[in-house]
Amino acid sequence: MKLKRKIAINRISEAELETLIDIYREPLVKCAFFITGSFQDAEEIVQDTFVKFYFQPPAQLEASKTKAYLYRMVNNAGIDLIRRNKQNRWIDLNGIANLPDKKLNGSKQKVLLHKEFLRINDLLEQ
Repeated sequence: MKLKRKIAINRISEAELETLIDIYREPLVKCAFFITGSFQDAEEIVQDTFVKFYFQPPAQLEASKTKAYLYRMVNNAGIDLIRRNKQNRWIDLNGIANLPDKKLNGSKQKVLLHKEFLRINDLLEQ
């Protein structure tokens, strides 16, 4: 089985990449941090963005649009990360029983609901 490799003919040089990193790394990290709220995630997104830009550059990109292209890549990567994290979110069922419910007025209803919650929780643990 042969593996097909993509070869970028118009790949930028390493020196050009280093120049782009020197100029745009810090503002791109700030942009990614604003989107994700995590400095670690922001740095990872920016690093991945530069790697993708180096190995898979756009077919035709004017030098004046490089900054906008990098910001768009960071923005999209940040949104993708948020979407992935939303899909992988877990809910702690132990804390739900302690949350107040405005619709439950009588203490009898609260006791019944709490007992039912504990019963369901026990079934889930089995």
